[in-house]
Amino acid sequence: ACALGYPPCCTLYLYAYGDAEIFGGWPGKASTDVTIGGKTFKKFEIAKDYTGKVVNLIFNNNNGTQFDASKDLKIESDIYLSITSSSFEVIAKP
Repeated sequence: ACALGYPPCCTLYLYAYGDAEIFGGWPGKASTDVTIGGKTFKKFEIAKDYTGKVVNLIFNNNNGTQFDASKDLKIESDIYLSITSSSFEVIAKP
């Protein structure tokens, strides 16, 4: 079974809502893969127009599994998160 993008064969989506629905309606935007230092990461780009907006983040697989990652997050700069099916932490830029 796929839990929020793992195993890697699954697609991870991000739904962001609050001051704006940044990626439109549910399930949000599908991730793209980016490789940094030999490791593959899931990437979501947020347009600069949303700088200063406050949003809530829900990661999901568009198939019934979701994780409410953050409430009242202000979009100010690049953010790097390490997520599991039940938790997240902000990490340094890889």
